[in-house]
Amino acid sequence: MAEPHGTTPPALLRPPAPPAAGANASAAMAFAAFRALYEGHYAAYAAVRLGSSALGRRAARAAFAELSGSWARVLRSSCLAATAWACLRRHVEAQAGRPLPEGDDAALLAGRLGLGRDLVTELLGDAQAGILHAPLASGC
Repeated sequence: MAEPHGTTPPALLRPPAPPAAGANASAAMAFAAFRALYEGHYAAYAAVRLGSSALGRRAARAAFAELSGSWARVLRSSCLAATAWACLRRHVEAQAGRPLPEGDDAALLAGRLGLGRDLVTELLGDAQAGILHAPLASGC
């Protein structure tokens, strides 16, 4: 049935959802899932590096706050896990007031924190995990 002249169907009166609305919701869910999976491990790592559980939690929260603000860029990075881990390291270094030792994160995660090979690779997401277990496929 045709609409009377001068009337617009109600469906056409509503503005369309912005094209990115679905993408934003998906990205927000991906971030929430990423945070739920890894925040505890990030905080434990930071606590060992900083010598304090409270400082470790603070560094992990700061890293996730930064990641949240740049999540679209992080999702487009060549390796999400490595990008996120680098962010955590920057925040731990900022809390510590000094650079962290290079290349021993995998050993710390496996040795001090008792994490398995697959989880260490998942967390680091890059060749650094291979230091612990060679040969080891890259996380990304």
